[in-house]
Amino acid sequence: MNQGCAMPELRLAVVGHPVAHSLSPIMHQIAMAALGLVGSYRAWDLPPEHLNALPQAIRSGQLHGANVTMPHKSAILSHLDCFAESAQAAGAANTIWLDQSRGLCGANTDVDAAEALLRAHFDSLDQKHAIVIGSGGAARATLAALGRLQCFSVNVVHRNTASVEAMLAQFPYIRPISLDNRCELSKAFSQASVVFQSTSAPMDHAQGEALVSRLPVESIPKSAIAFEWVYRPLRTQFLRVLEARGIHVIDGLSLLVEQGIRSLALWTGRSIEEISKVPLKASLLEALVGST
Repeated sequence: MNQGCAMPELRLAVVGHPVAHSLSPIMHQIAMAALGLVGSYRAWDLPPEHLNALPQAIRSGQLHGANVTMPHKSAILSHLDCFAESAQAAGAANTIWLDQSRGLCGANTDVDAAEALLRAHFDSLDQKHAIVIGSGGAARATLAALGRLQCFSVNVVHRNTASVEAMLAQFPYIRPISLDNRCELSKAFSQASVVFQSTSAPMDHAQGEALVSRLPVESIPKSAIAFEWVYRPLRTQFLRVLEARGIHVIDGLSLLVEQGIRSLALWTGRSIEEISKVPLKASLLEALVGST
């Protein structure tokens, strides 16, 4: 929708498969109530074979906008008419809306969120080294954000050769390392200023433990900063191990809130500064504690 366009009732959704775990409905309902916005935000479990139902729902006015999550972030691009720079840079979109003049638009507020949190610690990452664990949508958003801070010395840790080869076409400067190559991993991790855990593995306890056991986390300098995209559980195995070593960590809830603020700004025309005043992270922490 056009920014600044008055809308009496917003109808929004987060769309993925699965999507029941998402905290986005709680977060956006809290934000909308605090900002005096009337409307709803729901979780919509949509299998990949039915993805075309999402753009149809927005074009018809059933929805005014949506967040797009796994596994649709890249696939949704073929349904869009225009792209923000963030979606182009990441090769994926997580926020879509209808603009009256440009059609169905997409942005990637994951990129903007990662950039904002990186800039809280670095003015630039030129001449610094980064590690990105994973080769999916969150990893692509991470690479786009790192690029905005001039970080082009990046190792991508992967298990899927086909996926990382597709990333190389868009980010030719990355240096892939197989998760099985312990020697190369140790060398790369020892040089890292920034480490992003971008896989969904920690959502399953056993998979999260298995991933951490294969990473040479002991090689990461204590001066590094580590980011985790997963927010359920809040303190993943990856974060707990690094915190125990005295490394500064940024949890997935911080990234969720930052991207959510920017999505809501796109849908409503409200400023990022105004939405940021809503204590979203504190409210979501309460929700997480209440669900355990």
